[in-house]
Amino acid sequence: MKIDLTVQKLPDFIDLVLVIGLPGSGKSIIAERLASEQGLIHLEADQFFVDRETGEYIFNCDQLDAAHDWCLAETKRQLDNGKRVIVANTFATTKSRRAYFELGYKVAVHLATGNFTSVHDVPEDVIELMRESWQPYHLSEFTESTKPQIHNDLRFNWPITVQWGRLPGDYKSPVFFDSKLGVMEAFTRYCLDLADLNSRFKERLQAHKSQIDSATQALKSFAEFLRPLKLEWDQVDDGHVELFRTWLLERIERDSRSRDDLTRKRTVNVRLREIYNFYYWAQEEAFLVEDYIGWELDSKIRSKLPAYIKEGKAVVPKGKKGSLLYPKIFTRTGSSSDVIDYTADSRDREKLKKYFESQGGSEYVKHRNILIMEIASAMGWRQGSLNSLLIDSFSDEQIEKAVDGVVVVRPPEQKFGYLYDFEVPLPLALRINRHIKADRAVLLKSKAVTEEAAMHHLFLSSTTATPLASNAISIIFSKAFTAIGAPKGAGIHSLRRGFTNDEIRFEIDVRKRHNLSTAPEDVMLPVQRKLGQKSPLSMQAYADGTQSLTKDTVERELREENLQLRAEIAEKDREIAILVSKLDKANKLLFKRSDN
Repeated sequence: MKIDLTVQKLPDFIDLVLVIGLPGSGKSIIAERLASEQGLIHLEADQFFVDRETGEYIFNCDQLDAAHDWCLAETKRQLDNGKRVIVANTFATTKSRRAYFELGYKVAVHLATGNFTSVHDVPEDVIELMRESWQPYHLSEFTESTKPQIHNDLRFNWPITVQWGRLPGDYKSPVFFDSKLGVMEAFTRYCLDLADLNSRFKERLQAHKSQIDSATQALKSFAEFLRPLKLEWDQVDDGHVELFRTWLLERIERDSRSRDDLTRKRTVNVRLREIYNFYYWAQEEAFLVEDYIGWELDSKIRSKLPAYIKEGKAVVPKGKKGSLLYPKIFTRTGSSSDVIDYTADSRDREKLKKYFESQGGSEYVKHRNILIMEIASAMGWRQGSLNSLLIDSFSDEQIEKAVDGVVVVRPPEQKFGYLYDFEVPLPLALRINRHIKADRAVLLKSKAVTEEAAMHHLFLSSTTATPLASNAISIIFSKAFTAIGAPKGAGIHSLRRGFTNDEIRFEIDVRKRHNLSTAPEDVMLPVQRKLGQKSPLSMQAYADGTQSLTKDTVERELREENLQLRAEIAEKDREIAILVSKLDKANKLLFKRSDN
């Protein structure tokens, strides 16, 4: 149980009291007073460092683990002998408390929040770091309900339904219903407030749809998670949020469209951020709860989000935005919002080409990296799709099947497991075909590696002639962009952003020429198709029609001609490099003969 010993009397049935808190919070004072008044045995890990003969305190950080082991063992010994015990340690994490709960005695937890000088002179910056990583104690911490049972779980049988209502201006908002068709008011009100705000500020319908769909998916999943636990949204604490994260990740893993762990964790993070945002709204805007989400050590949901929104970015140290605003999200997913969304242009591409050409190493690496850059710039593919490309997609047989100057290619790896086909311009496909027959074939021969060992991958490691590592392209282009002076965070995705900008400008120019709508949602639909992003099936025919309308325009012809010229120049550069290499060898042989 949770208890506040400053205002409550300790019940007689409690065997063990844990006093938790940061250094200088008054833990020892509370423990000593209670032990004196009610006859409890007072224990602390610090007692391990007290000399029994002299009473002198001699701290040794190398023995800190031994001190905590002693404290736990002594607690168990006293409890087993029928004594009541009060333990005053920091207990900053659930792991540090778990061993005491597992002793099997009735426990009460008191949070010390005083503001005293630490008896051990712990620096303030260290205490602040401890505060940032603090894991509050909640009643859910060691209950049976915290053990997720995902498979064959009843929670999948509780139908949470959503119906859509429309607002003026064709904006939509969901209404959430529980299994008894009762309206889930808080979730419904939250989304309605989002929709109302977008409506009043004339947010574009496509942007509104993306925002409201994200909130709806997150809240619906959250409701389905809470239902079998018989919890209302205002009974949730950090323990439940962490359990929801585990539950949602395992649920997504069961979706056949989800392929890699990184993508799944990113999806979970998107949903978790929505949950945090909902609780901020419930507390700060709807006033449905008080002191629920915040940075206090006993906040039910711990986050600096309220302070961040009200007081500004200064309350969150640089580089810690995610961990302080949304503490329960997965880390190291590569999706930090602090990364600069740099857009590469033609000047960047020219700088990158010169950088790759100036690098030492094999000719294969130079040509491979330049080709990756050209494909990323021309197709806008993500690094995962680029890395998954197979030579079979650019074989002579596939080239011969080209229709209207394009070769249809389906990258094996696509986000969310999509299986989209893309139209690769014939000049680019021919250049890739030549790379396979020349540079790539020479590498395989020099390394004595079979095609089976290379697994038919287009891009190979120059040292092993086997497929590149999954993150190799990201690393290569991150270093390359840094070398040409691009902002921190620029990388292979910057080429995708450049492709997107070029496609948007192209769509707008063509639409103006044909007197078509240039509304953002109309322009973006065909661009989304080219980027491999999912769009409503009902709109696909329109997107296809737009693509056919723009296929034979002057703008398109110029772009195709530019791509053709770039491919020819690259091929000439490769031939020149081969001739220069042969000339160098011939000169060296000539000089050697003349010396003899």
